[in-house]
Amino acid sequence: MAHDWTGLLVEIEALTVRRASSLVDGEEELRRPRASGVAPSAREPGQRFVPTGMAKKVSPSGLDSSREPTIASILQAPKGSQQGVIALVGSLGAPGRDRDDEDEPRASAGGGGGGGSAASAQRAPRPTAPQQAAMDRASAEAVSRAAIAAGAQPVVIKVTSTVSSRASAAGLMTYLGTREVEKESGEKGTVDIAIYDQDGIAISSREDRAAALAEWTADFREAYAVNAAATFSMMLVDDVDDAALHDALNVAFSSKPFLYSRHPDGKVSVYAVTDLPAKKIAGALKVREKGEGPARAVENAEANFVRRLADAGVSAEVHILGASVSEKSGRYFLEKFLRTEKVITTSEGDSVKFGSSVKEKADVIWRAWSSHIRTVEPRNAFHIIFSARAGTDPEAMTRAVRDFLSEQVAGHRWTTAHHAETGHVHVHAMISARDDVGKALRLTKPELYEWRERFAAKAREHGIAMVATRRSDVAATRPYSQAQAGAYERGRQDHRYLKTSALTNRVERKRAGVVDRASLTNGNLALVSKWRATASALKRAGAEPSVIAAAGRFAAAAGGKDMPAVGRRELSGPLQQQKETAMPLSLEQFDARVLRANKSMDRLEMTAGSSAERQAIEVMRKEISALFAEQRCDIERQQVRSVTETVGNGGRPPAPRTTEARAEGRAVPPAADPAIAAQQQAIAAGRAARAAREQAGAAKEVQDEHRQQVLRQAEQKRLRDNDRDGAER
Repeated sequence: MAHDWTGLLVEIEALTVRRASSLVDGEEELRRPRASGVAPSAREPGQRFVPTGMAKKVSPSGLDSSREPTIASILQAPKGSQQGVIALVGSLGAPGRDRDDEDEPRASAGGGGGGGSAASAQRAPRPTAPQQAAMDRASAEAVSRAAIAAGAQPVVIKVTSTVSSRASAAGLMTYLGTREVEKESGEKGTVDIAIYDQDGIAISSREDRAAALAEWTADFREAYAVNAAATFSMMLVDDVDDAALHDALNVAFSSKPFLYSRHPDGKVSVYAVTDLPAKKIAGALKVREKGEGPARAVENAEANFVRRLADAGVSAEVHILGASVSEKSGRYFLEKFLRTEKVITTSEGDSVKFGSSVKEKADVIWRAWSSHIRTVEPRNAFHIIFSARAGTDPEAMTRAVRDFLSEQVAGHRWTTAHHAETGHVHVHAMISARDDVGKALRLTKPELYEWRERFAAKAREHGIAMVATRRSDVAATRPYSQAQAGAYERGRQDHRYLKTSALTNRVERKRAGVVDRASLTNGNLALVSKWRATASALKRAGAEPSVIAAAGRFAAAAGGKDMPAVGRRELSGPLQQQKETAMPLSLEQFDARVLRANKSMDRLEMTAGSSAERQAIEVMRKEISALFAEQRCDIERQQVRSVTETVGNGGRPPAPRTTEARAEGRAVPPAADPAIAAQQQAIAAGRAARAAREQAGAAKEVQDEHRQQVLRQAEQKRLRDNDRDGAER
C-alpha cells in the first residue's frame, strides 16, 4: 500500500527552517518596533510620519513607509501621560497578582463557619504549577498589549558583544568612558566622561579606567587551545638520512606544520602543531612529572607517534616534553625552541634564518601557524545596552538600569555609562561574566525575556511607562543581525558595495516599524481574538476610549477589516498570493517542488545509520517518486484540457468547474487533441515502466544481498567444520 509522504517532506523542511531560525541573536531579538509613535491626527495634513532614532536611517531610495501599513498607523496610540499608562498597567495586572492571596482567607473561613465545607466542595481545584505559569504568562502578555495600545514603549535590551581578553576589555571601557566632540578649531577630539561602577564610584579619567581594568582582568580566564602545540624529543634507533627523516616526520604529523632540529647523537627535537587535546595532555604531563600516577594519555600519544614513524620506515623512541594550552604558552615554547636549537628546519624542508630577533621570528611563524591552532575564547564580560525612546528622562532611565543591575547581577562587577549625544536614550553596561563566587551569568533567550519583564517593572517604578512585548503580539517584521545592519550601512556609504534587495528591505522595514502582513493575518497567532480580549479588558478597567479604539483597530486589522486606506491597499498582496497558491501548479513550479523534496530525502538519507534504515528510506523514495509521477500526469492532463477548452470557447478562458476525482486510468475528455492525449499516455506508460524497472532492480539487489549472505554463512560453517575436524585428528 502506497502512502502519501508529502506531508513528511513538508515537516522535514519546516523543521530545518525552525532549527536554522532558533539560533537567536540576543541583540536583534529584543529590537522592538515603534508601536506607539505620534498619531496621524496630531500631524499636519500631508505630513509624513518619520519615526525617531534608528528609523531616521531609512534610505530615501528604499522603503516608502507611506505606502506600507505600520504598527503606529494601525494603533494610532494616544500620547498620554507616563503615570496614566503606569496606572493602567497596575490596574490590569492587579487581579492576576491578588487572585491567589484572596483564595487563602476564603478557605480558612470555610473551615470554621457554617456552610464552609459546601463552598469548598463547589470551588474549582487549584491549577497545577505549569497551568498557573501558563495563565500568568497569558495575563502578562495581555497587559503588555493593553499598555502598547495606551502608548507605552517596549523594553529594548541588546547584548551587543562579549569581552574575551584584556585588550577587548580595555577597548570597551575606553568606548564607554570617552566621547568624540568637535573642538572650537573645527577638529574632532575625544573627551572623558564619567562612568560608574557597581559601588557608585565614578571612573572619569584614563588612570581610573586603567586601575578599574586591572581589577577586572585579575579574574579573567585565558583563551585555551583545543589542539596542542607540543615539544617532542625523538631518539633514532637506526641511521636515517635527512630526506627519509623529513618524509617520516611529515607522515607522523600529517598536514600540521612543525620545526625540527637534528643532533649528532641521533636525537631529534621537534616543535609541532598536533591534534592532541591540549588540556588533557598538559594535565597528564604534570602527573608524570610529579610521579603521582600513570599518564596514559601521554603514553598513548607517544606510542601513536612511534607507530606513525614506523609506518614511514623510521624506528625511534618518542617523548612529549610539553604541551601548550593557550596562545601565551604556545608562543613561550616556540621562542624557547628557537633559542635552544641551532640548526632548525621547517616542515617544508627550508632552513630557518635568524635575520631578526627571536621574538620577531616567533611572531612570523606563529601567525603562519594560527590557522592550524583551534582556540576557545572565554566570555569574561558582556556589553549590554538598555534603550528607551527619545524624550525619555535620561536620569530616570539611568537610575532604573542601576537599580535593576544591583538586584539582577548582584555579586558581579559592572559599570554603566550614558551617552547623551544619540537620538534615543542609551545606557551602556559592562558586566562581568562571573560573580564573586565564580558562578557564570547566563544570557539565553529565557533569561533575557525575564530580564525584560523585570526591567519593565523597574522602569515603571521610576516613572517610565515600559512593558515587555513579543514580536508576534504586534506582528512586527523579522529582526536583522548586526552583520546585516553593517552591510546595509556600508551599502549606503559606498554604492559599489554589493547588497541584496532582500537585505535592504529587511533592515528598512524593521526600522520603519512596518507591520508583517503574514503574521498579522496568521490564524495560528490568533491576534484577532487576543486583541479583542485586550479591548474588552481595557473596557473593564475603565481605560480611555482612544485606548480601547486602538486595541479594536489592531484586532480589525488582524481580521483584514477596517484597515487604514494604506493598509487595505497593501493587504491585497497576501490575499492575491493566497489566490495564486490555490490555483493549479505549473509544470515548472511542480518540478521545483519535486527538486526540494528530493533534496530533503537526500538529507534524510545522510542521517541513516544502518542498512535497514537506508532500505526503508529507499522504499519511501520510490513511493514518493511514483506519487509525484502521478501528480505530474494529472497536471499535464489539466493543462491539455485547459488549452482545449480555451480553443473551444473561441479563445476565452474556460468556465470555472468543480474538481473531479482523479484516477490513473480515466478517459481523456473528448474535446482534447488525440495526438496530445496519445503523447501524454505514452509518457505516463513510460514512467510507469521505469518505476516498475526500478522496483524490479531493487528487488534483485535485495535477492543478491540475501544470496551473498547465505554464501557467507555457508563458508563460515565450512571453516568451523574444518577446524573441528582438524582438532579431532
